[in-house]
Amino acid sequence: MDIESRTDQIDNSKVLWVSPTELTSHLFDHMQSSGFSVIHHKSFSHLQGELKSGSFSLLFLDWNLGADVIAEVLNFVKQASVSVGVILLIEELGPGQLQKFVNNYAPFDIIIKPIDKDHLLNASNKAYRRYLANENRKSLILKFREQNDKLEELTFGLEQIVHERTLNEEKSKKQAEEKLNHVRSLVRFIKELAFTNTVDDWILLFRKSLKSFSSIRQPILCYATPDRKMNVVYMQKQQVVERQTEELIKQRSRIITDSEEDRHFLANFFGRPFGKIISIPIFLSNIYSSSEGFSSVLFIEHGMDDKDVQGFLDYLSDRLQPLQISLERILLEYQLRYTSYQWASTFDGLAEPIAIVDFDYNLIRSNKKFELTDSGSKCFKRFNDSDESCRGCPVKRALKTGRPQKAQIKRGDSYFEVQSYPIRVGDNTKLTAVINYYLDMTQALALRGRVIQNEKMAAIGLLAGNIAHELNNPLTGIRSLSQVLISTIQEQQVRDDLKEIEVAAERCQNIIDNLLSFSNSEETRTKTKVEMSDIVKKTLPILKTAMRDHNVGIELSSEEIMIEVEIQLFQQVIFNLINNACQAMEDGGELIVETSKQGSEAQFLVRDTGPGIPPEILSQIFEPFFTTKEEGKGTGLGLSMSRSVIESFGGRIEVDSQIGTGTTFKVLLPIYSGDAN
Repeated sequence: MDIESRTDQIDNSKVLWVSPTELTSHLFDHMQSSGFSVIHHKSFSHLQGELKSGSFSLLFLDWNLGADVIAEVLNFVKQASVSVGVILLIEELGPGQLQKFVNNYAPFDIIIKPIDKDHLLNASNKAYRRYLANENRKSLILKFREQNDKLEELTFGLEQIVHERTLNEEKSKKQAEEKLNHVRSLVRFIKELAFTNTVDDWILLFRKSLKSFSSIRQPILCYATPDRKMNVVYMQKQQVVERQTEELIKQRSRIITDSEEDRHFLANFFGRPFGKIISIPIFLSNIYSSSEGFSSVLFIEHGMDDKDVQGFLDYLSDRLQPLQISLERILLEYQLRYTSYQWASTFDGLAEPIAIVDFDYNLIRSNKKFELTDSGSKCFKRFNDSDESCRGCPVKRALKTGRPQKAQIKRGDSYFEVQSYPIRVGDNTKLTAVINYYLDMTQALALRGRVIQNEKMAAIGLLAGNIAHELNNPLTGIRSLSQVLISTIQEQQVRDDLKEIEVAAERCQNIIDNLLSFSNSEETRTKTKVEMSDIVKKTLPILKTAMRDHNVGIELSSEEIMIEVEIQLFQQVIFNLINNACQAMEDGGELIVETSKQGSEAQFLVRDTGPGIPPEILSQIFEPFFTTKEEGKGTGLGLSMSRSVIESFGGRIEVDSQIGTGTTFKVLLPIYSGDAN
C-alpha cells in the first residue's frame, strides 16, 4: 500500500507533538494534508489532563525534551493507561539506551532525525493503525467485560430463578406425592370396602381407617330396619356387637356435632354418659332403610378440638359416599337374601313344580319340585333332562299371545299339565318371561284311562251278555236237534252235514263264551297260571272280522309255555296289538302272530306289513291319549294300557318299526316257574 492510499484512511486524527523546537512548516503541512490534526507544545507539564482525556491518537516526543522528561511522559502514559500511540523523535543513541527505552516504555515507533516527511507519514500511519487496533481491542475487551458482567448477572439471576423454581418444584412434588398418597389410600379403602359382605366387616374396616386419629374412641352405626326398629352396631373388646332397640332416630340432612338428642339416645342405649360426638347421617335408599322420617346414623365419639374435628371431617368427606354405597349394598344383599329365602321357602313348600322361564327357555327361578337335574340352564334340561324343549310346551304361545296357555307334557312316566302365565312388568312392556305351573296328571290320566277302558269293556260285556242271551238258546236247540238227527239218520252224507252244523253251532257258542270271558271284569282281580298259546287261541276268534282282509300267519308254539297273568287283561293286550296291526294295513297286508319261548321268557309277537311308525313319534306311542288315528277311531289308550298291564306282570313290550316295511311288537313275560305266589 502506498502513502496516499494509507493517508486516505486517516480521518482528522489528532496528534500531539511535543518538542522544544518549532515543527517545520513542510512537515506540519504534510501531516495536515494527510488527515492528521497536529497540535504542537514545547513542554509536557500541562498536558497530562489532555492526554488522560483520550483526545489524542498519536504522541510525538522529541528527544531534545530530555531523557528524564521523556521517561516521565512515558511512565505517565503507562501508569495512567492512556490510550495513545507514542513515537520518539531521537538523535543518534547508543544501543543500550535505545534498548532500555524500548523495553521499559514500548513506544509504537522511533524516528531518527533528520525527519523525512514520507518516513514520518509512514510511521504515523503505522502508529495510527496500531492505535486503532489497540482501541478496537480495548473496546472489544470492554464489551466482553460488560457482556461477561451481564452474563454473570444473568447467571446469578438464573441461579436464583432455578433455585426458586427448584423449591417450588420440590414443594409441588411433595404436594403431588401427598395428593397421590391420599388418592392411593382412598382407592385402597374403596377396594377394601368392595370386599365387605357384612355390617361387621364394614364397621371393622371403618374403624381401621381411623387409626391416624388417636382421639377417636369408637364408631357406632345405627340403621333402621323395615320393621321399624333400630339396629346398633359397635365394638366391644375387639368384637363387633349388634343389638336392636325400638327407639328410633329422627331423620337429619347434615352432619351435627354434640347433639343433646343424640347424646341422650346413646346414653339410654349404652347406660353411660357420652361427651363429644359427631353425628353423620347415612343416606340409604328406601329399599332397606327406614321411611316415615327415620334415619340411619354413624356416631363418632371423640376427644378432638375444633381444629382436629374439621380435619377429621375433611378426611371423612372423600370416604363418606363410598361408605354409604357399600353399606347400602350390604343391607340390600341382606334384604335380597331374606326375600329370596322367603320366596324359596314359599315355593319350595308347594307340592307341584313351578318355574319362571324366559323366551329362550332359560330357567330364571324354580322350586325344588321342578328340578329333575341340576345341570344346564334351560328349563327342559333341568325339568326333563332333555336337550330340546318339551313336546307341546306352551311357553312360546303364552309369550306370543300375551294370554295364559295350557298344555300337557311328559317327564319319564309322569304326565304334567303345564299352565303358562305371561309376566308383564309395567305398562306396554314387552313380554320376556312366563310363570309355569306344573300339575301332575299321571294318576288322573291313568284313572281316566281305566275308566274309559272299563266303560269299553262294560259295553263289550253288555253286548256279549245280550248276544249270549239271544243266541245261546237257539244255538243249543240247533246243536241238540243236530245230535238227534245224527242218531236217527243212516245216510252218511247227511250225517256228515249234520255233524258240521253241530260243530258250527258249538263254535258259535265257544265264541260267545270267549267274548263273555274277555269282557268279564271279575277275572281281572287275580293272576292265574295259564298256557300262553291257549289264551291266544281263545282271543283270535274275536278278531276274525278285523283279520279277514289280510293274509294271516299264526304260528303258535307246540311247546307248553306257562305264564302267570290276569287272563282278561292279557286278552285285552292281545286284542289291542292285533287290532292295531290290522288297522295299520288299510289296503291289506300280511299279519304274523307267534308265540315262542325265548330263554327264560315267553314271547308273544305281532308283525304287520303296514307303513311303519315314523321315528319322531315312535317314543310317544305308549303315552296316554296319543294317537295318529282320526277322531272317533281311537282314544290313544290301547298301547298305554297294554304296556302298563304287561309291566304289572313283570314283563315288557318292545317295538321295532321300519318306514315302508312294517312294525313288530314283542310282548315278553317271565315263564312261570312254579315258585310264584
